[in-house]
Amino acid sequence: MLRRFFTRCAARPSVVASAVLAVAALVALAVLAGGRHTSAAGPQDPRTDDRQGAVSPVPDVLSPVLRPPRGLEVEATGPSSVRLSWQEATATGRGAVAGYRVFQDGTSTAVVAVGPQVLTAEVGSLEPGISYGFTVRAIDADGLYSAASEEVELTMPARPTASDGPQGTPAHTDCPARAPGGRG
Repeated sequence: MLRRFFTRCAARPSVVASAVLAVAALVALAVLAGGRHTSAAGPQDPRTDDRQGAVSPVPDVLSPVLRPPRGLEVEATGPSSVRLSWQEATATGRGAVAGYRVFQDGTSTAVVAVGPQVLTAEVGSLEPGISYGFTVRAIDADGLYSAASEEVELTMPARPTASDGPQGTPAHTDCPARAPGGRG
C-alpha cells in the first residue's frame, strides 16, 4: 500500500515530504509518550513492573520540569547497609515531585523507591570491602525521571578478623579480662 502511494505521488515531492513529516511526527509522539503500554485493562503504570513488583528502569525521556536532587551523602550504618540522604528536588512550572528513586552502580533499575516527602533511604545487602556508587533521581506523576544527582561512592568497611584485637593480639571475647599483673 505504501509502495503504491509513493509510486503515484513520486511526481509530487510536496506530497511525499508531507507524508514523511507525518510519519516522523507520529514516531516523535510515541517516544515522548514514554513507551507506555496499554492493555484491555487500561494503561499500565510505567513506574512498577507487575511481574516482579520492582521499580521500572529509567525511561529514555527525562522529565522537562524536574531538576535533580542535590547534596547526596552516604554513610555506612552497618556491615552491609548504608543510609543515603539528599536535598529536595525542585520542579519548574506546574510540575511536582512524586517520589525519589535510588540507583546503585550505574544501573538503570532503582534499588529503592521512596515518596516525595522522604529525603533518606536505606540500602542493604552490600558486601564488606566493596566500593559502591549511588545516585538519586526525582520522579514525576507521569513516571518521568529527573537527571541523576551527582554520584557518591562508599567502600564498605571490611569484616573484622580474629586478630583485630588491641596491639595485634588475638581478640578473645569469650575469655574474662585479667587484671594487670594478676593471675587469672
